[in-house]
Amino acid sequence: MFKFNCYSSNTPDTHQALNDIHAQSHPSLKPAFILVYFDVQLNAHTIWHWLTAHFAGVPFILSSSCQGSLCHNQYNDNAFATLTITTIEDDSGHYHICAGNAPDKPIYETAQNTARHLLNNTGSEPPELLWVTLTPGDEEAAINGVQNIIGTRVPIVGGSASDNDVTGQWQIFTHASSEPCQMAIASLMPSVPISFSFSSGYAPSGRTTEVTESSGRQVTSLDGIKAARQYNHLTNGAITEQLHGGNILGLTSFHPIGREVNKDEYLLSHPERVNDDGTMSLFSQLEQGDHLHIMQGSTSSLLQRAHKVIQSAQNGLAKPDLSGCLLIYCAGCMLSVKPQFEQVTDNIKKRFATTPVTGAYTFGEQGCFLDGQSRHGNLMISAVVFGV
Repeated sequence: MFKFNCYSSNTPDTHQALNDIHAQSHPSLKPAFILVYFDVQLNAHTIWHWLTAHFAGVPFILSSSCQGSLCHNQYNDNAFATLTITTIEDDSGHYHICAGNAPDKPIYETAQNTARHLLNNTGSEPPELLWVTLTPGDEEAAINGVQNIIGTRVPIVGGSASDNDVTGQWQIFTHASSEPCQMAIASLMPSVPISFSFSSGYAPSGRTTEVTESSGRQVTSLDGIKAARQYNHLTNGAITEQLHGGNILGLTSFHPIGREVNKDEYLLSHPERVNDDGTMSLFSQLEQGDHLHIMQGSTSSLLQRAHKVIQSAQNGLAKPDLSGCLLIYCAGCMLSVKPQFEQVTDNIKKRFATTPVTGAYTFGEQGCFLDGQSRHGNLMISAVVFGV
């Protein structure tokens, strides 16, 4: 029997939050897999010790989420829970988690080793889906490292850990250690069918440009012009006040850069900072020669997007009935529409009243497009749905 449940608390007190979860969950609960998201104002080590005491031997991922997390179930809707715990009970499924932590090694190599250990634990049988939780920084290399071991046919979905103010307080843990790690990879082989979707709430503006010089996440020039100056021109002065240097995350949330990877499918990059020399830093990599679209979004489009992505994932199932959903929603998008964000949970409630939904607000999103290729992007939304 497959059961997907999520439980949440709003309190900033860690012990009280755990008591809230304990009061909501059934005493006979015997999960095969646990996923936990917490606001960094809570004490992660206290949560970790509680999980290992209450669910001994159960694999779990514990990750921070920007200013809370989303939890929808038939009893309540919580858009900014300080703590959300999701449990999957599945006697016939197989779930494994491996943590990677080697700060002195390239992240590509760490991801390779983590994936290799994970595959050994699964008996070398490729999982149906990988749920990944990464630290912000070089997610593309991490994904490449995982795929070098497991292959490119296994979908990768998940998000990068986050904090409340981009000050580097994000944390990731697994059941294996009370010390934080760089990444956690879960292999999911549930006994019910699954489907997934990866998308954004943005559309191309009609303005395009080309990367003429870049290195990783640093873009030197667009169309042969200093990157910041050309981006500012193409967005009608969106970052005029920061052309000589500064953080532009908030200014660019509605004007990201998009690469068309399939017809009407765009992978987004979020401009983060203008450097003193007029170059730009982004939260994902661009390469010389990349053809870019200046994308445009609105409060309405971002508020409408979450339930549509869930519906898109649902459409991939032979039967529409759902047991539950894991949702990744970009923290930058959430912060841009936070005063109206209750509309997101209202929309989910209207369309998926009896389906438990867990959502994290992340600093980078991983997902799989229709072409079957898993990618890392920004300002994206991904969903994994579980059938019955």
